[in-house]
Amino acid sequence: MLNLIQVEFLKLRRKRIIWIMLLAALIMPFFALFFVDKGVDPREYYRWSAFNFTILIILPVILGILSTMLMHEENQYDTLKQLWIVPISKI
Repeated sequence: MLNLIQVEFLKLRRKRIIWIMLLAALIMPFFALFFVDKGVDPREYYRWSAFNFTILIILPVILGILSTMLMHEENQYDTLKQLWIVPISKI
């Protein structure tokens, strides 16, 4: 099963949107790292700590776009039928 997931990521490796989505997922936590100093004003810290919760907003969107891209590619090249033939558990 892990091999099948790895193959799907290898197919998407050439697409530019994957790298943009990865960058978008890493931007907000990266900015949050700058405001973890000891000398930061508590009000500023709480305002910038909202960036920690943006991963809860960005991650479902990125996973949705990724899964939609995978399904569109499988449907476009008519390989979706071949995935159902693979002898693994469908659970």
